[in-house]
Amino acid sequence: MIGESAYGAAKGQKDVVMVIFSTGIGTAVMIDEQVLRGKHHQDGVLGGHLTTDIRGPLCNCGNRGCLEEHASHRSLLPRARESEKFKDSVLFSVEEMSYLAVIDAWQSGDSYAQEYMNELISHWSAGIVNLIHAYDPETVILSGGLMKSAHVLLPIIEERVHSMTWTPWGKVGFFVSPQPDASVLLGLSHLLDSEQ
Repeated sequence: MIGESAYGAAKGQKDVVMVIFSTGIGTAVMIDEQVLRGKHHQDGVLGGHLTTDIRGPLCNCGNRGCLEEHASHRSLLPRARESEKFKDSVLFSVEEMSYLAVIDAWQSGDSYAQEYMNELISHWSAGIVNLIHAYDPETVILSGGLMKSAHVLLPIIEERVHSMTWTPWGKVGFFVSPQPDASVLLGLSHLLDSEQ
């Protein structure tokens, strides 16, 4: 959030939740231009461990059905292996099970990938809705490797989130980091610059 606030998609924003889709799923929150930290430095950063399925798999955090356990990069292959249909998918033979591989198979019409993408989008959207309801932001910023496919995914996620959120004041704005692989590095760079 610090890097995006200084250089990227959060520049000029006051109330923001950010989701980074990567190996795991990271989050951050800024309210009234202040990054939230909390008494134990966990405020806003555990969005990947919000529950999106109460009967879901056990996460390494000890909770069940975490967003990260269902829809992070590291969870793609374990979750796919749970389906019998996976064996008949082009994804079964890819070298690396990645966001890009799933999206490519989905766009090519692979029936399992289409089903799986709908499930992933449901989890991503539910996680974002949880953050919106918890922190009441004006803006959601999405980052991480998944956002290399924002041109395809953002309209779908945005529509799904808007259909599920209770925001009588209006709609939350969505922005994608201009450098989705560099959000964390931008933050480190800003912190180093601030110390000089």
